[in-house]
Amino acid sequence: MAAQPLPVRRSGPTPERRRDMLLDNSFFILATSVATGAGGFLFWTLSARLFNPAQIGLASALLSACGTLAWCSLLGLNQTLVRRLPGSAAPSRLINTSLVLIAGAGLVVATGYALVVPSFVPALAALHDVPVFLAFVLVTALTGVNLGTDAIFVAHQRARFNFAINGLLQNAVKLAVMPALVWLGAYGVFLSAAIATAATVAASLIVLVRRFGYRPRPEVDGGAVRRDLAFSSRTYVAELFDLVPPLILPLLIVRSLGPQSTAYFLIAFQIANLLYSGIYAVTQATFAEGCRRPDSLRELAGRSARMLLLAPLGGLVLAGVGPYVLGVIGPAYRAGGTGPLVVLSLGAVVVAPTALSAALLKLTGQLGALVYATALRNGIICLLAVVLMPHGLIGVAGAYVAGEAISLVIPAWALLRRSVWKVRL
Repeated sequence: MAAQPLPVRRSGPTPERRRDMLLDNSFFILATSVATGAGGFLFWTLSARLFNPAQIGLASALLSACGTLAWCSLLGLNQTLVRRLPGSAAPSRLINTSLVLIAGAGLVVATGYALVVPSFVPALAALHDVPVFLAFVLVTALTGVNLGTDAIFVAHQRARFNFAINGLLQNAVKLAVMPALVWLGAYGVFLSAAIATAATVAASLIVLVRRFGYRPRPEVDGGAVRRDLAFSSRTYVAELFDLVPPLILPLLIVRSLGPQSTAYFLIAFQIANLLYSGIYAVTQATFAEGCRRPDSLRELAGRSARMLLLAPLGGLVLAGVGPYVLGVIGPAYRAGGTGPLVVLSLGAVVVAPTALSAALLKLTGQLGALVYATALRNGIICLLAVVLMPHGLIGVAGAYVAGEAISLVIPAWALLRRSVWKVRL
């Protein structure tokens, strides 16, 4: 007999147990991010030893595009899974619907990107080669599916599986296969990450089948799509706006400063993202916990805010040790990446409240404010990046932090104007 999905209780846990669930999920989300970030650091460090900066710049631009387009393919369904899956009467149908739509969207957006972007960014002309094109499209779709399965584990408060699969297995695979692919140049770096992504998707689906009673089928539940269309579409629009800087900034840097500068900035951002990952772990767990336990939202927000007080301290620490970390990769990376890394690290003081406010806006149903805030934030980031590009990578990093800070005005107004907070599912 197939295993049954884990039961979900809507009431009953003690306050201590609620704190444990928030801490547990936050811990494993953070552990996954830290392990993924550490694996990324090792991955790019090994790449720097095996490939030249121009090859790494091209590979990092391709992988960054895959990751960004994969987020674009989620259609807001990752948020819907966290919101609806714990209480769903047909979890397999909901999962099938979400993963089929995510994979299909990934194929479409990656195809469009590969056909159009090389005309404007000649450095990516290799995407017009059929093998590279097919690999790029497939990896984007698989990355989107992997993000969907991540949301499923978070919804079930089993983020430990994300740690085992994304944090350990994925890193082990891509580090193991890279030395055998050096002869492919930049595409060896890309293919290493592609093979690792395929392994994580396979492992995630196996765990879902064996541990959660998941029954995979190529089906789409139109009723479920229509029921959550408003929530999914608005959170999707917000996520699309959040994808603009990761998609546009590397292209701006490649075009204006060259592929070497792209490598310096993306590696600096990868290191800063270790700190940001802790912030996102807390806020993602806050949203999941709020969906499962909709009572006492203010108390949940207070606990999350207290946990996030560590973010500015972490920023100071990373700003101090970051240059030495870059030095391990290579002298050129320390020289080119120290400035933006320091700026991004200190920017944690505004990234933390921005991320928490986004989770609270979703929980309280203020999706319009969420969309406006993300549009303002990312519009400012891109505009200031263009204006400050003559100042180099420090200017680009400063644009990112400024956009985060200025956009806080919208969620602050939306949340403070309500005397009572209620979760709206």
